[in-house]
Amino acid sequence: MTATTHGGRGPARTAPPVAPRPRRRVHVLGALGGQGTQALLGLAGQIVAARLLAPSDFGVWAVLYGVVVVFAALASGFVGDSLTVLDRGSADVRRGLWAWAAVWCLAPPAVAGVVIGLSGVLEPVEAVLFALAAGAFAAEEVARRLLMAQLRFWRLVVVDLSGLGALLAVAGVLAAGGTTGLPLPLGALAAGQAVALVVALLLAGPRRSAAPAPSWATGHSGVRIVAAYGSLRAAQAVVRPSLLTVTRLLVVLFVGTAATGDLEAARVFVAPVLLLVGGLSTYLFATFAVAHAVPTRTLVRRADRAVLRLLVGALAVGAVAVLLAPVAGELVAGRPLDTVAVAAWAAYAVSVAAVTPYGSLAAVRGGQGRVLAVRVADSFFSLAAAVAVLGVGAPPAAVPLALCTGSVLGGLLVRRVVLSLGDAVPARDRPGSSGAGPASSTRADDLDDDQDDDRLLDDRSFALASRLRPEHPSSEHPTRETRP
Repeated sequence: MTATTHGGRGPARTAPPVAPRPRRRVHVLGALGGQGTQALLGLAGQIVAARLLAPSDFGVWAVLYGVVVVFAALASGFVGDSLTVLDRGSADVRRGLWAWAAVWCLAPPAVAGVVIGLSGVLEPVEAVLFALAAGAFAAEEVARRLLMAQLRFWRLVVVDLSGLGALLAVAGVLAAGGTTGLPLPLGALAAGQAVALVVALLLAGPRRSAAPAPSWATGHSGVRIVAAYGSLRAAQAVVRPSLLTVTRLLVVLFVGTAATGDLEAARVFVAPVLLLVGGLSTYLFATFAVAHAVPTRTLVRRADRAVLRLLVGALAVGAVAVLLAPVAGELVAGRPLDTVAVAAWAAYAVSVAAVTPYGSLAAVRGGQGRVLAVRVADSFFSLAAAVAVLGVGAPPAAVPLALCTGSVLGGLLVRRVVLSLGDAVPARDRPGSSGAGPASSTRADDLDDDQDDDRLLDDRSFALASRLRPEHPSSEHPTRETRP
């Protein structure tokens, strides 16, 4: 379109070209680097526990760590996905993000610590350390999601390496001081996650102060907006960690804590594969969120390619893990690993890789309600298969293979759900939307506006929740991004 000058005598001077964005490959490499260091941090904590705890204590640690991961998934899904999709530049939404971050990072760990301490499962000191570790883990996960939403993937490497150094240092000091049992890994985990949280907040950049402080009325509206979007995302994010935690409890009930510890040691050895899959899926979620102008079927093809790459990567890393299991068992767990269990967990990682990109795409296209229903259904199917395997006396190593069945079926259904979704409607067409001009294709938070069962908000709240985010800053000005 050609513009004219005020007098209509000729073309006006065109605006200077916008600096190109960093190439997607740089972001992909950054996401891989961030996931690699996160895998290293998680693996280090698990190795400390596996080597210093008896198999029965390690079985208890596996259940506790599963609960910690569930709490982190709640905070990441509720707050992390919301700050990725909703308008962080809005003072209302920002206040809602702060409020819900405080709730999910403080309340569940505190309540769980009190309940576990009063029940006698843990000593009082262990219960306090568990609550601190769970809270720091959840808060650090939210801070990581903020850096991911800002596409600052390389800063995640600094965050994770800082946490890794703190974890190993504290573990060494506690071990040298004669600390044994669960307080050692719990204390090391709490320290490592706390240091990583501080570093992540420092690297997130300053918050813009242009928006005025919200009143209670508008702030309350922001709380409702974040809850409306984040509740389904949190429920969806917590399904798989809850499935694994319940599976651990089932193995404890059927064969005891020692067998649970052995099965968990094999899972720890394959955990980097699962973290790789989860990290790349989070990266895809962030990139899908800024591609609202792209047709859904085009993004489905992009998700298909991502699934193929994830499958190849998971198969390759899983095969290496199986080959190294006989040798690396002593290094990781201080005892030989069950090669069959390692292979079974590798197969489970491959099945997870087949479904997560489609769930990420559905979440930014308004289909999170249907995806949640599919995830819950396939999780119940997987649990039923696990109970059947344990009930007939099969070895615990067969449990991950039982979990694969529901995951694969769920992946096929989620892809069908995504294909049934329409293309996103620009926010300017919604009632109450600000801005009458055409929207830029780089704006990141348009949600599906179809009149279906997944619509969660009334017109006024939905318009605010899906308000167009201000233009993303160029890579030359990264500090213009906002904190939640």
